Amino acid sequence: MEIQALREAGKCIQSAPSFIIGADDKDNCHALAWMKITPETGVYATTGMRNQLFPVAPGDALQQIVVFDLHHELRRTLSGEAQPLPWEQITLRIKAHQERYRLLRGCTVSG
Repeated sequence: MEIQALREAGKCIQSAPSFIIGADDKDNCHALAWMKITPETGVYATTGMRNQLFPVAPGDALQQIVVFDLHHELRRTLSGEAQPLPWEQITLRIKAHQERYRLLRGCTVSG
């Protein structure tokens, strides 16, 4: 909800985060979430979790964690504590994640 309010206030152009979750060859999960702040800049966050015998699927937990981490990074950037990244750098990070890990789930938001 706060991200939608930031968009409505003109602080960022994306209304919700995008994310992908993938698995490596040992079924460890790796998540990447990102958001555009302007057409040329954005932020991203990553996290991972080893395959364990939890009663919740690692992808479910990682989705929540990576979006929380992204929200923290977005707030740091909008407050001036951190600098936004060039969008080209983020797209390269997304491509590398897609090439390295087997896709389990994802969601992309354009605006």
